[in-house]
Order: sequence, then structure tokens, then C-alpha cells
Amino acid sequence: MGHPFLPMPPKMTHIRHRQRARLLLALAALISAWASGSVVSAAAPDEAAVFESRIRPLLADRCYECHSAAKKQKAGLTLDSKAGWEKGGDSGAPIVPGKPEESLLMKAVRWTDKDLQMPPEKAGGKLSGAEIADLEAWIKAGPMIRARTPRRFR
Repeated sequence: MGHPFLPMPPKMTHIRHRQRARLLLALAALISAWASGSVVSAAAPDEAAVFESRIRPLLADRCYECHSAAKKQKAGLTLDSKAGWEKGGDSGAPIVPGKPEESLLMKAVRWTDKDLQMPPEKAGGKLSGAEIADLEAWIKAGPMIRARTPRRFR
């Protein structure tokens, strides 16, 4: 490496510019992929962010009409609070943390039991495969919610 005040030889400058250009291109590609949602982090996703961006909106759009404290509860089940998930309804607790295969919620949204199919046809019908996968991953991780949620979501 040369003296800090002396210019670098042309060959070194060329290499350094090429490295910068590659780095900038790689960074631009990474940002573009991240913005489009096609990059998955190697680290575990933030459970609170997953809850806020995927799970809460899904529950609010497809479940709260029948299963929230603000509306008439069907089957005694509320899904708009952690206490509601833990207490459960007439059929028991809908979620077994860490065990989606044992969770009534997963059985209901998969429509594997003809007597337990949620949401029902009149409420929009079966969830998409991606929505079911999101719920399964959330339950498998041990259903988390944001630490600073309003009391009704704790």
C-alpha cells in the first residue's frame, strides 16, 4: 500500500473501482430483492413483526367477525387476545404453542374435519395456502405478540 498522500498506481485504482462497482451492484441487487420480498433472512424472523404484518391482519379480516370480544362470540371463542387463545372456547384451546399439528385452529383452517371448517363459506371460505402456512409457522414458533400491544391483545 502506498503513501496516503501519493496517488495509487493506475492498475490499483482500476481494481479498487471495479471492487466498488461490484459491491454497489451487489448491494443494489440485495436491496431490490429485499424490497420485492424475495430475500429470506438467515436469522429467525422477528415474531412480533410477523404477528403484526401477517397474523393480526389475517385474524382481523377472517376471524374477528365471529371470534372477538367486540362482536358476538361464536362457540365462546375469542381470537383477539392472548387470554382468549389460552382460555379457548366450547371445543377447548385453539392453539397448542409449538404444536400446530395438535392445534384446533390448524385443524379448522385446513378443513380436514367436515364438522370444523373455519372460516366458513359465508365468511369467505377456506384460507389460502400461504395464510395457512403463516398460521402454522406462527404456532410452531410459539404464538408471540408484540410486547407493547394494547391490553386486549396481551
